[in-house]
Amino acid sequence: MTRPVIGLTTYAEPARYGPGELPSAMLPMAYVRAVHEAGGTAVLVPPGSDVLEVLDGVIFTGGADLGPDLYGAAPHETTVARPDRDAAELG
Repeated sequence: MTRPVIGLTTYAEPARYGPGELPSAMLPMAYVRAVHEAGGTAVLVPPGSDVLEVLDGVIFTGGADLGPDLYGAAPHETTVARPDRDAAELG
């Protein structure tokens, strides 16, 4: 039996590699472990990726708040939105 291929949306964040920082597609390893323990194969889906048609399922891993402009509201003072991630996940 083949394991289902499950996409995990990633965060586009700077990460330290050696002496400098580079833009990176990342998420907590707990997501990958959970998919594996449930019998699936985890595939990281970076922002802007178009691999959804080859996946058996997708887990939207959370993160920043959705931009309130997407649902016609004003941002709260504690809102931390990521328009780049919203566009990638809704696109």
